[in-house]
Amino acid sequence: MQLAARQDYDAFFEKELQFRRFMKYPPFSAMANVLVRAAKQEDALRMSTELGHQLTPAPENMKIMAQRKRPCRGSRPSSAISC
Repeated sequence: MQLAARQDYDAFFEKELQFRRFMKYPPFSAMANVLVRAAKQEDALRMSTELGHQLTPAPENMKIMAQRKRPCRGSRPSSAISC
């Protein structure tokens, strides 16, 4: 933030690039965010569990960066459940 505030964009870019390389973030890798949705919470939980089983162990050349359980929630009244 300090580099951007000083408008030192070259230094900001270099620092950000180092961080992304270290964390294996794009452009040094590809990432996907998976969202499981269903009309019923039980179905969303079942599907997300099945997906977790299919990705365990992680396929070759793939790293699962975060496997955390989050509470399921409906984003709007009468909407699908997201887990």
